[in-house]
Amino acid sequence: MGGIKRRLRISGMVSLMGVLGWSGLQGCGRQTRQIQSLQRLQQYPKAVMVEGIVRDRVPLIGQSVYELQDSSGTIWVLSSSPNEVPTIGVSVRVEGDVHYQPMPELSDESFKPPEDSYYLKELRHHIIDP
Repeated sequence: MGGIKRRLRISGMVSLMGVLGWSGLQGCGRQTRQIQSLQRLQQYPKAVMVEGIVRDRVPLIGQSVYELQDSSGTIWVLSSSPNEVPTIGVSVRVEGDVHYQPMPELSDESFKPPEDSYYLKELRHHIIDP
């Protein structure tokens, strides 16, 4: 992903995440979902569990986000513990709330914003033994 697109995507997520509060894991089953299936949810926020490999990390002021990938796709995760973000290449199981936010329309037609605007607010993560 290009640097400008990545920064715009993360910047939009961070501004939105600052407004949202943490929610509990009520009603979250122990079944792991495919990341791609999160886009078909009808209600947000929604408590879920996903597993994947950390592909990217971005430190923020007082927070961190990391990109999680499974065989079906990727999703950005807002870490609940900025000082304990998993390292790139590590397999993790993440429990959290899926949030959806439409990306703002941009007047610059030469730039195509990311199509997905889903992210996961982490409640906790667990490193999966290799």
